[in-house]
Amino acid sequence: MMEKLYPINAEQFAEHLKIYGDYPEKDYFQIFSEYIKSIKNFAASPYFWFILNNYEMRIKGISENVHHLTPFTRKEWLNADLNFFVNIFHPEDRFYVLAALKFASNMFKSMNQQERSRVKFNIYGRMLNRHKDHRWILLQTSKPCFNDANELECAISVVYDLSHFGIVNMPLLSILGLDEQSIQYYRHFSQPLNGGVENDIPHISPREKQILALIAKGYDTPKISRELFISYHTVENHKRNLRRKTNTKTSSELIAFVMTHNLLFT
Repeated sequence: MMEKLYPINAEQFAEHLKIYGDYPEKDYFQIFSEYIKSIKNFAASPYFWFILNNYEMRIKGISENVHHLTPFTRKEWLNADLNFFVNIFHPEDRFYVLAALKFASNMFKSMNQQERSRVKFNIYGRMLNRHKDHRWILLQTSKPCFNDANELECAISVVYDLSHFGIVNMPLLSILGLDEQSIQYYRHFSQPLNGGVENDIPHISPREKQILALIAKGYDTPKISRELFISYHTVENHKRNLRRKTNTKTSSELIAFVMTHNLLFT
């Protein structure tokens, strides 16, 4: 069955997710501290993280470097409301991003604790950069925290800057499956729909991810060789193996496959 995501506004999103009751003061930074430390290990582009609390519907945690990637300071982000968050997205994308986040929250709620810890939701959209220009980003949300009533208190979201990938269009939502081998795509109703599609994801080694990240930045083989302290022929062999694994013929096709299947941010 095809899944359609229809846009929702901030009020509809809050109505779906807001928790009514006493707000239990928690140190969310401490809760997510180990995960926050690990982000840099698999980040292939500049990023920042934030934590949205569903009792207050406000940003309760934000990384120190957010002013480098958005027009706003950390002080402006901290305790900002939902409208602040929504308005940083492109007008054509913002209400679909909310729809994708709502979809992710519903799926999280239907899972057991083990499943919740393994799944990642990847949402693509255009967000303002520090110069107030819209560029493509990947918003990856994971590690949900639920209260005793099975209400979603918060989750940590990481925003990756994709501007150097030269993206023209992306699926709205992709889901890294529980077996870590399948991805499902959902587009909003005005786009060609590719819903509920599962694809086998080729295994990409840590070294291959390093090479892919450098290819995405525009590095040629000699520059990759110098950057990673490996031979020219080793780089070429890795490139050849990557094209074989992904059934692509050129670097452009390879990067398009990598971005569509979220191979750099897993």
